[in-house]
Formats: sequence, C-alpha cells, structure tokens
Amino acid sequence: MFNRAEGMGWQGINPTLGIAKFTEHSRERFLLPDEMRPFFEALKAEPPHWRDFWLLALFTGARRGNVISMAWADLDLGQGISYLAGQQMKNGLPQVIVLPPPAVATLQARHEESSSADYVFPSESGGGHIIDPRKSWARVLKSAGVENLRPHDLRRSLGSWQAIAGASLQIIGQSLGHRDPEGNGGLRAASGGAGSPVRQRRGASDD
Repeated sequence: MFNRAEGMGWQGINPTLGIAKFTEHSRERFLLPDEMRPFFEALKAEPPHWRDFWLLALFTGARRGNVISMAWADLDLGQGISYLAGQQMKNGLPQVIVLPPPAVATLQARHEESSSADYVFPSESGGGHIIDPRKSWARVLKSAGVENLRPHDLRRSLGSWQAIAGASLQIIGQSLGHRDPEGNGGLRAASGGAGSPVRQRRGASDD
C-alpha cells in the first residue's frame, strides 16, 4: 500500500521498511473420504438454496463469490457450461467452466424454481443475490462433525480429488482457473505425498 502511495507522489516515511514479510504456508485441507458421507447428509438438512449452493461450490470448484453471484444469463445448461467474465476472476481472465453432470442436475432443478430471477441464488428480500453463507456453513460442519474445514476448501477438494485420480496439474489448474500451475499449491501433496492429509488420516487409523 505504501509503495503504491509513493508511486502516486506521497513522500512520507514508509513505516514497514525493514520488516520481514510474513511467510505464508500453503493450506492443504480438503474434504476427506470419511467426511463425505456425513457432509452430504448434513447438506440434506439445509434449506434447499443453501444445500444447492454448497453442492455447486463443491462440484464446480468455483470461488464462493462466483457461486454467490452466478446468473442464469451466464449459464448454458444444454451444453453444460458456465461463463465467468474476467472481472469476476481473481486472475482477471475470463473462464469457461465445464459443469459436471451433478452440477447440471442441481442447476436444472433450481431453474424450475427460480428461472424468473436473474440469479441462481436470489436474495430472499427481493433483488440481488444471497450474500453471507457463514451461518449455513457453521450448521453443516456442526451436523457433520467436521472440523477445520473452510468454504474455500471445497474448491481445493475438487482439485485434490482430481490429483488423486491422476489428473495433471495443468488440467487441474485449468478447471480451477489458475493462470500458473504453481497456483495449485498443496494439490501436489493431495496426490499422495508424505504431507498428504489422506496419508496422515490413514496413518492415524493404522496406529
């Protein structure tokens, strides 16, 4: 922020000079095999729009904001495609998401109920779309008995299970809208490395 201010003509002293940058570690958490059944069972108890919201977040690997603002005008259910404009993407590039059959089925069911609205998940107050899924997420985790799982981890779950199935990092990156394969971060571990959460969970069960 201060570097940008200097570029705009600000001449004050940058108080952050000399401070080492905080080292960020790639998060590797994703939905594990033994968590899937209770997670899906917990979703069944949610109101239909929240149930479908989390299913689409998992099936498409799209970011939470992209699912929240998903509009019918950007979907081609006949072709099974979702279009995301560049301004909707973190990397600034437009993306075409190929929707898997479960996502298409979920969207088709929602279309029968809310096709008159602009958004797939319209606001209950009228106009616009839903905003904050945190209360729903907390209920799902509590009901499923799942801990330390964040909404963004559903996106990582898609990529991780692609890695486990043997998909290349390039294919995974394309499906998640990453410009650089390095953006796949902890997905290498998900494919079965020593740091893999799957291996760690198996190891704990073998003790």
